[in-house]
Amino acid sequence: MKPTIYLLMFFMLCSVGVNAQIDIESIDDKEDTEVVDEADVSDEESETPAVEEKASKGITSYSKFDFIPGEKVIFFDDFTQDPVGEFPAKWNTNNNGEVVTVSGVKDKWFKLPAEGGNYFPELKLTFPDNVTIEFDVLLSEQNTFVITYYSEASFDVDAYGVPGEAGAEVMISSEGHEFKNYDTGDQGINTSSSKGEIEPGKPAHVSVWIQKSRFRMYVNEVKVFDIPKGVFTDFKYNRFRFETSNTKEDVNISNVRIAVGAPDTRNQLIAEGKLVTRGILFDVNSDKIKPQSYACIKGIADVLKENPSVNVQIIGHTDSDGDEAKNLDLSQRRAASVKAFLTREFNIDDTRMKTDGKGEGQPIDNNSTAEGKAQNRRVEFIKM
Repeated sequence: MKPTIYLLMFFMLCSVGVNAQIDIESIDDKEDTEVVDEADVSDEESETPAVEEKASKGITSYSKFDFIPGEKVIFFDDFTQDPVGEFPAKWNTNNNGEVVTVSGVKDKWFKLPAEGGNYFPELKLTFPDNVTIEFDVLLSEQNTFVITYYSEASFDVDAYGVPGEAGAEVMISSEGHEFKNYDTGDQGINTSSSKGEIEPGKPAHVSVWIQKSRFRMYVNEVKVFDIPKGVFTDFKYNRFRFETSNTKEDVNISNVRIAVGAPDTRNQLIAEGKLVTRGILFDVNSDKIKPQSYACIKGIADVLKENPSVNVQIIGHTDSDGDEAKNLDLSQRRAASVKAFLTREFNIDDTRMKTDGKGEGQPIDNNSTAEGKAQNRRVEFIKM
């Protein structure tokens, strides 16, 4: 197989004009705001009816979104621990890059330069058969990048071209997306899609779900690819990379999350009496539910509808960042927000649900790492 040059990155686009250029700023770390939890910046006007209506429409637009994030976090990086202007500590490359801030967007971003390079989260493991990969990306006009999930004999930084002995890769751009897979016999699939348009200068979220041979990819709420034989199963997959080259503008990524696929919701809640989920996400320091949580909440609603005699207690948990009392209040408000959503969107009788919040008081992992914090940010459903 001839080497194929691609550009790799993960999305969340910032709110600037469609044709506006992305303004990258470098600032002192002390100007960074403290983050209690993951996600986007919460809207200060979210209490007004107009904004609430807009938020509801945003969530319900995900009604056909069937992606459910994995539960056990293998890797998470939002670059909050990295100084602006430096290469992030948990990554490797054959080129260069730096952590930046973007005008009008609260998060930190990993800037992948336009001149090209390969960028790897440093993970020395074999991925499970059921794995989810998510990221936010910020693109300028006519940007293109490639993501590749592949099998590599060595963990050294590889060169350009098709990596490893087998893999699945997607070339992503603002105008459309191309999928291909390959193995040592040069056998594979090539297909393209115009779904999931990425508007330059606007935030987007990319979700990839791999279940053995099945490969699915979403941009925001739109399913772009669903390929039953997208991954060759005779190989052990151990690498994931972004690639950029021959692009006109830099690519920016943030909130990279890799996790083991979610277990069966019905079995956990009904048979075991307890369901712990990290698939319900909220805006930073807010009880506002992120739209990509829709499929996870719908799965829980389906269980409650199928088992009308089951009542549950909904309990929110946070990591330890920020003030302890505020985290306790935040966890309680988030649990109440989930209850209200189940009632409003799925007609679950609110008398069947009680809520509580434990804040940072019951961690199940180490709060000193980004992965541990992601594990601790969760919502629990306890059968009563």
